[in-house]
Parts: sequence; C-alpha cells; structure tokens
Amino acid sequence: MGTVSAGDVADIDIAVSHATKALPGWKRFPGSDKARMLYRLGKLIERDADIFAAIHALDAGLVFDHVKALDIKMAVDVMRHFGGWADKISGRITEIPNGTGYVRREPYGVCGLIIPWNAPL
Repeated sequence: MGTVSAGDVADIDIAVSHATKALPGWKRFPGSDKARMLYRLGKLIERDADIFAAIHALDAGLVFDHVKALDIKMAVDVMRHFGGWADKISGRITEIPNGTGYVRREPYGVCGLIIPWNAPL
C-alpha cells in the first residue's frame, strides 16, 4: 500500500509542535465551538464513509462492508458523543483539608499517542 518511515521521539516532538501551532487556541475555545467542530468532523467522516472505509479496509486487511458498517459508524458516533460533552464539562466543589476546593477540568493539549492499530478512526 505504501512506505512508512520508522519514527522516534524527535519525530513525535516535531509532530506535536506543528499540531500545537496549527490550532494554538484549542485550549481556550469555548465548549460550544469544540462541540461544533466535533459534530462537523463526524458529518465529514459520514459523508466520505466510502473513502474512509476503503482506506481502512486496505490498511487493516478487513472487509469493506464490515469496516463501513462498524468502524466508520463507531467513529461518527464517537465524534457525536464527545461533541455532546464538549460544552458540558464543568468544575465541581470538593472537600479538602481545612475547607473546600474547586476542581476544574482543563484540556491537557496536543499529545503524541500510540493508538489502536486495528481501529485508528
């Protein structure tokens, strides 16, 4: 199908740096903007399902119909699920020694990850 170069730590650092520069304000985007982007990504995957399914089927050695019915649908469902949460993540009050504290969840930022080889979408 193609040629893939072996990567190392430096390659991951370069990729993370470029991704961070590509969308520097992601951490500060309101949840509603993130939700819209995730919903849009789900719609685009759904729109181009045949293309994604063909690539994934060839890459993983799977049957096209299986990939389209399961893996592509799951990718779209995941975008919709997390798009639905994007504007609902909030902080909470918790007890701490000598008082109370406020726990606020914040995005970590761009990460280099090893993802499942059998379901990359």
